[in-house]
Amino acid sequence: MAVKIVIDLQAASGKGDELAEMFRAVVPGTRTFAGCSECSVFRNQDDAEQFSIIETFSTREAYQAYLDWRVAEGTMEKLGALLGGAPATRFFDDTGA
Repeated sequence: MAVKIVIDLQAASGKGDELAEMFRAVVPGTRTFAGCSECSVFRNQDDAEQFSIIETFSTREAYQAYLDWRVAEGTMEKLGALLGGAPATRFFDDTGA
């Protein structure tokens, strides 16, 4: 069963635009990664340094393989430098409702 991943991130003070630009650069690679069927990034209208990412992967293992790839190729280190704290990641199953 596919897994829906919701990630909430807070940019470091003054880094919102830089983080948005980074997402524009890396998300196309996410969308083409094996097992990914959706990846969208949203910016809070009331707090321009707050973002949410919504992704769908075929399995949690496919998502973990994606994360491992992002760590190995350096994106996660660059991302960490732009954040004001640890991201909050949640995993969901579709209820069929």
